[in-house]
Amino acid sequence: MNLVFHSKNVWPHITEIVSGAGRTHAAIAYIGEDAPDRLPLGDGDVLLVNAGDHNVSSRATNPYALERFIKLGVEVHSSDHLHAKVIVTDAHAIIGSANASASSARSSEAIVVTDCKETRKEVEEFVLQEIKNSGMEITQEKLADLKRIFDEGNPRHGITGVNTPEPITTGFPWPLGTVHLVERADGNLSDDESSAILTGSTRPTGFTLDVMQLDQVDHAFESGDIIIFCDNKYVQPPIKVDSKVIYVDGNKSRMGQVVQQKTMRRQGLTRTTVARRFDSKQERFSDLMDSLDNASGRLKLEGDRRDALIRIWFPDFKEAAAPVV
Repeated sequence: MNLVFHSKNVWPHITEIVSGAGRTHAAIAYIGEDAPDRLPLGDGDVLLVNAGDHNVSSRATNPYALERFIKLGVEVHSSDHLHAKVIVTDAHAIIGSANASASSARSSEAIVVTDCKETRKEVEEFVLQEIKNSGMEITQEKLADLKRIFDEGNPRHGITGVNTPEPITTGFPWPLGTVHLVERADGNLSDDESSAILTGSTRPTGFTLDVMQLDQVDHAFESGDIIIFCDNKYVQPPIKVDSKVIYVDGNKSRMGQVVQQKTMRRQGLTRTTVARRFDSKQERFSDLMDSLDNASGRLKLEGDRRDALIRIWFPDFKEAAAPVV
């Protein structure tokens, strides 16, 4: 049996353990806006939270984060009595103090991680018993009610699990160069062609690499550029261009660039969701999309419009702070 204690920067350990794990059961009382990024649950997983009216009104639990979990196929329940923070996967149990929030990531938290079969069984039984006793499932109807309470609520910073109003880290994983909003189009590179373009590329820890196909070399981006793709329904999280143009076997009609993204389950958000969260002093999100259409599928983002879109996925991002390299 292995047992490990972590008391510094616990969330990367939790995220790594949950990423790619089998079915996961979690009971975490308070859920911040970025919880689905810190806690990468997916289809068939079970999450118990404390989404009592008071906790939602005071912003300790964010129903928009719960909505993201539900869209990912997570079964979400709420217990007004829950204060625990435990997770169990098919290989590990995690027991500690950490809520799933940016505030928790900046706090002095501690967790114990074990692969003990008996402990894993007891943690899973605890979660299921709590759900059976008082864990109301979050339905779409209940979710709508919680969002209303949240939007009309009275934030009280200082409550456990609440994101503080002045973040101290950017949360953004790359140096901030040129940022583009780009209309997405499906490519047709084969797996072998994509593999050829990726050959020789090094994947940094915590990131995945993919290939962005180009139809013309003139449409290429500079290495280090940040791209936010969108289509008729979704707006995707930022990615970073990680190479110059690469041709497949010298064929100048088959080409692409390597792109890098964080290894988290950052699903695209619908345009309406992004529009609701877009907070730019310059314009509405619909104005931004109109500018994109007029720019033949590409728009360079600067200033407040750039920062506002980045903060959709990285709430801690602040222009004035130094970028994380």
